[in-house]
Amino acid sequence: MDIQEALSVIETSPSFKKWRSKHKTSYLSHAFKMFQDEHKEWQLGFYEPKTEKITTFLVSPDGVEPRAAEETFKKEEHVEKLEIPSNLLPLREVMVKTTMFQQQNYPKDKSMKTIALLQSLPEYGSVWNITLVTQAFNTLNMKLHPSTGEILDHNMSSIFSFKQSN
Repeated sequence: MDIQEALSVIETSPSFKKWRSKHKTSYLSHAFKMFQDEHKEWQLGFYEPKTEKITTFLVSPDGVEPRAAEETFKKEEHVEKLEIPSNLLPLREVMVKTTMFQQQNYPKDKSMKTIALLQSLPEYGSVWNITLVTQAFNTLNMKLHPSTGEILDHNMSSIFSFKQSN
C-alpha cells in the first residue's frame, strides 16, 4: 500500500471522519513506516496547531486505528505541513535507491532495520527521510528528493553517539 492509498483509507474511515470533525485545523505532517518483522503498516500523523500535538492513525490491512494525541518533537516553532507531490516516488523505489547507496558507500554496514519517513523540513521542503539501522550499531540517515529519489544529504553515525548525558 502506498501513501496515497493509505491516506485515502484513513480519510474514508469513520474514526478519522469523527476525529476530523473536532480537529478542523489539523493537517498531515508525516507518513511513517518501519520495516521489521511483520510491522509494515503506515502511520500517518496529523498536527493540530491549537494543541501542538500530533494524532497518528495506523493503516493496515485490518483497517484504521487512531492513537492518542502526543507531544511533538519539534525544533522549529511549528510542525511543517506535508505536501505530497503528485509525482511522489513510490517507497519501493526509494528503498532500491537507499539500498544501492548503502551497498556502494558503506558495504560493511548491513542494514537490519529501515525507518522511512515522508515529512516536510524547512531546509528541504517535502523529503523522504530514510534511516537504516545496521548490524554494526550504526545509523545511516539519508534525505531523498520525494520525486526523483536524488540523495540530498546523508550521515552515518554510531547508535552509541545518541546517548544522552545526565
